[in-house]
Amino acid sequence: TNLTSGIDAAFYNEDHDRPEPPTAYGAAGWTRDGRVLLYDRYDVWLIDPEGRAPRNLTEGYGRRNHIQFRVVRLEPPDERRLGIDPARPLLLRAEHLHTRDTGFYRDRLQGSEPPVRLLWGPRNYRALSRARAADVIALTASTFNDFPDIQITDSSFARLEKVTHANPQKAGLLWGNAELVSYRSADGVSLQAALVKPENF
Repeated sequence: TNLTSGIDAAFYNEDHDRPEPPTAYGAAGWTRDGRVLLYDRYDVWLIDPEGRAPRNLTEGYGRRNHIQFRVVRLEPPDERRLGIDPARPLLLRAEHLHTRDTGFYRDRLQGSEPPVRLLWGPRNYRALSRARAADVIALTASTFNDFPDIQITDSSFARLEKVTHANPQKAGLLWGNAELVSYRSADGVSLQAALVKPENF
């Protein structure tokens, strides 16, 4: 059954430029009540294989704001096998596809509210794990200059506490800097790159 044929969105890589079929953006997984979460370039869709109307779970917020949302699964493996619990809040990692800022949002499978921002900034934020018996989430936050040390927070993401210092030798190095640049290719395609410059350049 083609689950996406009636949806006005592309669920395949829109930037694919090779002479072969494009790959899909992918899926977050199945819910415990038999629905599936699929990705377009920006948003998360809730699709019912039984034929009920599909719903843009993130309400088009991603496409309007050039933010790519992806579901973060932090439950233990034994719970993950059961599927996504539709009664629990959904944690989303978000990345702005122009500025490359990242962060986390919260959404729900029920209701029609847009996702709520929890944490955001010019960092590469990555969620690692959640404590089994406490409201503690471990994550990393890195930049070209900042090592991805482990930090902990709770489900509000209101305050981060750094708990590792894994790369102290960097303080003695001439490290350099990186900046995001935008340009056009020879055939007019808008592209981005990281421009890395040595220290004291």
